[in-house]
Amino acid sequence: SIRAADLSDPNDWDKAYEETKALLGREPTDEEVLLYALFPMQAKDFFIAREKGELKPEPIEELTEVTEVKAGTVPGAAPVEFEVVYHGEKFKVKVEGVSAHTEPGKPRKYYIRVDGRLEEVQLTPMVEAIPSGGIPQATAQIEEKGIPKATQPGDATAPMPGRVVRILVEEGQPVNEGQTVAIVEAMKMENEIHAPITGIVKKIFVKPGDNVTPEDALLRIEPVKPEGDTYG
Repeated sequence: SIRAADLSDPNDWDKAYEETKALLGREPTDEEVLLYALFPMQAKDFFIAREKGELKPEPIEELTEVTEVKAGTVPGAAPVEFEVVYHGEKFKVKVEGVSAHTEPGKPRKYYIRVDGRLEEVQLTPMVEAIPSGGIPQATAQIEEKGIPKATQPGDATAPMPGRVVRILVEEGQPVNEGQTVAIVEAMKMENEIHAPITGIVKKIFVKPGDNVTPEDALLRIEPVKPEGDTYG
């Protein structure tokens, strides 16, 4: 088998080593260089916080938005964990998350755990069912939570369920497509959330510590209008 490290350019490690050394002002350890090589922005924040003595263990929060029940006990409940039999072999499959709704006919990313291993698959929904009374209930949950669902091209979303760590922009700030606007922690990893379009940050819906799903709009970006137009 081939490891990702086997395909890396040795010059990348040398560059990461020199940049880490400059940040720390001393010879870095291999672990520090590796951290910087994989996550340069987060590593820099970590090094600064460690130097200032600001590192504190974060409290573990339980997600209370989803209640798992035994299959068949609650009518209308959506299945999230399965036992799949394929050619006589059994697999335990659990749905961990799904990306935000896309245009009809466009694929969506589903994050599933197969026998404990997380996998990403793309499915193109053909038919979706809405349980009786489901829409009003969902709307009430959105209002209570205070985070709207992503419905606009400028809505920035998380790739999977997680917790907001940092918001890197402010309302009214211009941003470019692909710019990092927030950090969300999921699966014990910090994920950069990028601006889906170029424009102005119109509204920020979340704050650090909020639990979010892939369908939540973390913030909304208003697209840049043609020259001569003004933002309302």
